[in-house]
Amino acid sequence: MNFDQLIFDLKGLPATTAAHEITMFERLDVNRYENVSSKMLEFLFQIDEQHEIGNLALLALLEEAKIQYEHMPKGTEVLSEVHAKSSQHDNLGFIDLVVHTSEFSLIIENKVRHILNNPIDVYQLFVKQQYTKKNSYSGKNHFILMAIDKPKKIPKNYVFVSHESFCLNLKSKLEEFFQNTEKNRYSYFIEDYIKAMIKMSNTQINHDKKSFFKLVTEHYNEIDEIQTRKKNVFDVTKSYLTEIIEESNYKEDFFQNVKIKEMILFLGNIKEVFYIQILLKKY
Repeated sequence: MNFDQLIFDLKGLPATTAAHEITMFERLDVNRYENVSSKMLEFLFQIDEQHEIGNLALLALLEEAKIQYEHMPKGTEVLSEVHAKSSQHDNLGFIDLVVHTSEFSLIIENKVRHILNNPIDVYQLFVKQQYTKKNSYSGKNHFILMAIDKPKKIPKNYVFVSHESFCLNLKSKLEEFFQNTEKNRYSYFIEDYIKAMIKMSNTQINHDKKSFFKLVTEHYNEIDEIQTRKKNVFDVTKSYLTEIIEESNYKEDFFQNVKIKEMILFLGNIKEVFYIQILLKKY
């Protein structure tokens, strides 16, 4: 057994952090539902909504998708569950989100935990036919796939943006924004949503977990031996303390030692603690 290597590897583990604060989205168990996420994104991308953060969410998405624009977006029309249909296809589908500005349109497929099996070809044909200058749109259409994890294959013409990267970008913008602006009642819901989505992504947490399990796997025998020795030491100590307590020639001054008191409280159950207190009063 290599206890020296175990100690060395233990020092290399990521520092432990405080317990994760459970968000309201998590408590209600709605953070994993795509329709809830889509509704929240619809709210965020609408520039003139009551969240009063303007175009910050839209700018965060544009930056993460690396979409160039000439003018700062000042107004949006946001649609959800857009029915995409085509005479050339039998199957139909619903586009999760469409964001129209005067300069471009964003066609967003939002995924949280589900597999991407949507009729993407129908979506693209629908957009090509409908969102044109002839129909009073910009004609510049960008397709975005938002998801927790990056799929092995990204659909043609789509750009992938993770929920984590979007939320981290928006979080940074909001922190700067709220330095000079008072939060309103919706601000806390937005922050709660951001925390929940980042937690779902938890790439860093997963990395830390892998490091931990790697250590346990490689040093299982050493850890098991330490646990066995620890139990033996505690059992022996407990038996010695029992003998000490039962010997009448040991007086109260023996128990004034802080470490002895801590050991008694740690090793004994409630009844034993009461028993010790009774003995102390007796002697």
